Amino acid sequence: MQKQYSELIDAPLQLVFQCITDEQHLPRLWNEQEAKIDFRNNRDFHDPVGSKFHQKISNLVEFDGEVLAYNPPREFGIGIDVAGLRGMAFYELTEIDKRKTRLDFNLEFFDAAPEKHALLQNSWSLFEQAIERVLKAVKTTSESIKII
Repeated sequence: MQKQYSELIDAPLQLVFQCITDEQHLPRLWNEQEAKIDFRNNRDFHDPVGSKFHQKISNLVEFDGEVLAYNPPREFGIGIDVAGLRGMAFYELTEIDKRKTRLDFNLEFFDAAPEKHALLQNSWSLFEQAIERVLKAVKTTSESIKII
């Protein structure tokens, strides 16, 4: 199952990328709820590809992940495992002009086990609500940061 979402953001490309990848912004993306990332191996801040982590957002969502792509300021991708459902999530950013960015979010779950596929279809609306909330929060957070 694959889905793409887009958001136009009135903020520079670099700033939007920072809002997606910088841990300090994570709580704002989840409405100030507790959001915690535990890295499972050493990570290189200049090239985090291969970094494995466990993320917990309040008591709502918990998943394991691995950074698959990190190409600042245009692409950030992770592999995810949510309750046994495996997939990938990629953020792709395009500069519209110096103060406007298009964010495309691509989510794909590819676990083909019939029971997991049925679970995914039954819970897809919850995933969509969470994704739309996070993309709006990326927009709000990016647009609220003052550029010095």
